Amino acid sequence: MYVLEKINKKNFKYLEALNLRSKDINSLNEDILIEINRDRFLKKLKVLKKVRIISYKGMYVGFIWFEKSKYEYNIYNIKSIYAEGDNLVGVYNKLLSIIPESYNSIYYSSIDNCIYNSVLESLKFKRLLGTCEMKMDLWKVDEINNIVENVEFKFFKRNSDEDLRCRLQNLIFHNSNRIPLTVEDIKYDLTQKYSIKNGGIFLYLRDEPIGYGQIIYDKKRYYIVNFGIIPSHRGKGFGKILLHKLCSFTKNFNTKELYLKVDANNKVAIDLYKDFGFETIEKYYKWIKIG
Repeated sequence: MYVLEKINKKNFKYLEALNLRSKDINSLNEDILIEINRDRFLKKLKVLKKVRIISYKGMYVGFIWFEKSKYEYNIYNIKSIYAEGDNLVGVYNKLLSIIPESYNSIYYSSIDNCIYNSVLESLKFKRLLGTCEMKMDLWKVDEINNIVENVEFKFFKRNSDEDLRCRLQNLIFHNSNRIPLTVEDIKYDLTQKYSIKNGGIFLYLRDEPIGYGQIIYDKKRYYIVNFGIIPSHRGKGFGKILLHKLCSFTKNFNTKELYLKVDANNKVAIDLYKDFGFETIEKYYKWIKIG
């Protein structure tokens, strides 16, 4: 019989061991120990309320860490889930039972070749579009500043450039299925832990902003995010110019590597990044279970 338990002093050491092994199965499982060790006591308690450990015949065989979305109704995100034993589907199913039956959907991310993906399929999770994570060794980036006529860069200024960034990102990432950003979305993004002061860079051509890219620091890695050139100026080499500037800027943080994530089906973008020097290090998918 499977038994779900809240985290306490008795079972915490077993959670620690399971947490370590969970990263070996799916590197996208978030590390619960890092989360609770960096927060204050009351925050730790709040985090641990969203964790359950499961036992079978006196042996601890898995755990789940989940959270409810703050902005979407009855949407839950699994930050980490792990199971051991001969009946993985049974363990997963019991772990998922902690999420209220009234959920609209449950999301989880796993690497492409995770051996537990078949378990997700058995539990009626459906695989969504994939993502490629790519890495650049910054020592490969030429230090020579190539001066391009009529091109200049400007760093994002808080309380000044939010509207410009919003308009540019909506142009760059325009899609009929995508909800346009608002200035409030930009302001909220700037409050997040990963946000870096002066991390955003605009690319101008003859005083016209035509591109934007941003450096963030997340999970001990520097990432390029929100990168792109407006449609009317694509295919003219401006993407590489902006990439070079972002890479050069990131060297100021004394890091050797820079990362980015891109839609696995976006061949044009992947080819651009590969041609510049980025290499694919991981491919993963988001999964969804509809309530």
